[in-house]
Amino acid sequence: MPNRRLIASLLTLSLASTPTAVLAQDPGSTETEPQDAEQPDARSEWTKSFPGDAAASYFPTSSKVRTVVVAAGEHAEVDMATDVLEEALRNTGKFKLVMNDDMLADNSKLDDEQIFAKAKHLPVRYMAIVRVFDAGAGQPPTAVVTIYDKVSSEAVAAMSATRGVPVEASAEVASSPGSGVSKKAAEAVAETTEEQVEQAEADDPSLSDRELARAKQEYLENYIWFEDVTAVNQYGSVVGQWSNVYRGKYKKPLAVDEFYEEIGRSDLADDYNKKRALKYGLFGVGVAVAIGGAAYGMTAKDPWLDIDYVDCDAKYDWYEQEAQYNACQDRVEAAIEKDQEIYDTRQRNGWILFGAGSLVYLGSLLINPHPVELSEAKRLADKHNQRLKRRLGLADALADEQASNYSWSIDATGNADGGGLRLRVEF
Repeated sequence: MPNRRLIASLLTLSLASTPTAVLAQDPGSTETEPQDAEQPDARSEWTKSFPGDAAASYFPTSSKVRTVVVAAGEHAEVDMATDVLEEALRNTGKFKLVMNDDMLADNSKLDDEQIFAKAKHLPVRYMAIVRVFDAGAGQPPTAVVTIYDKVSSEAVAAMSATRGVPVEASAEVASSPGSGVSKKAAEAVAETTEEQVEQAEADDPSLSDRELARAKQEYLENYIWFEDVTAVNQYGSVVGQWSNVYRGKYKKPLAVDEFYEEIGRSDLADDYNKKRALKYGLFGVGVAVAIGGAAYGMTAKDPWLDIDYVDCDAKYDWYEQEAQYNACQDRVEAAIEKDQEIYDTRQRNGWILFGAGSLVYLGSLLINPHPVELSEAKRLADKHNQRLKRRLGLADALADEQASNYSWSIDATGNADGGGLRLRVEF
């Protein structure tokens, strides 16, 4: 099998170096326009160069042909010639698919092999690379089109067209690659025969099947699904229900905000994050205030339990120092009264703080950060999955294989030989 880069080089060298008279249909059939004649519109001239049926004759005659037309090189008219050829091929109705090169971005500085590698992911069998060359001063440019088969990885045909001169139809695909192609280049291209192409198709799945398999794999790795869990006790009573959300068959868990981002609802993700921040903020403040208030009130000094006042009886003799004793008692009573007031204030304020904190804490428990109900979230996930299917070109009937619903229960068991825990899961 000839090397693809060598074949492309041979084709391009042969076509680009062919005299203008050879590239034209018949030098005698085209009258020379006067030099002062008005210059024709370039696009309409390229349209003349690529009659649809003639251009299509360089591709295999099959209703299932898929091709992409790619502009390469830096000539000012290469995009125009490529667009005209693409439109001409599509309008023949002989192709199942004719793609443009928008998905391949800029190819102006790439050779054919590099472009071929970039196009491997496209759902096409053939790739037509268009390059435009100047023919000389005062002469219209020439487009050289090399056609590659992605299964055999070889160039199978080539054609050239001078702007304004219709390209000749190919007598036989791959054995008569195109007008202006040298015999040596044509023989190199012809080594990839139709029988070899058919054998390659028989040995490998069609490109469309491979692309379909890749699309299914991508879908199964990225669709969103919910796992509904119901917990029951040993008597069959439901003690808890919740749902987990995952991405793909490998069961990658998604946080709530990640779920909303995944389905393209950043607004819901922002709403959830704000409500969650408010919920946990109030939760933290409530707990802190309640605990702080309780600690503040409980650590207050009780004057009747923590008596460390002056013992007037031990310090003064009541009979001999009555005045001093009475003064001491007055000071002790004043100190106790003051401490009692402080104690009562701290007790009161502490319990007020505890109550306020508890209310804030309980209020935080009532905040639901989820912007939508579970049923709506599932609907949004299904909508996302349908969009994903359409983007990948898959039928809506493709099943979300991982979606599940199960329940579990756990209870204690025992007998004469011992006991244990029993876990039961029902799907």
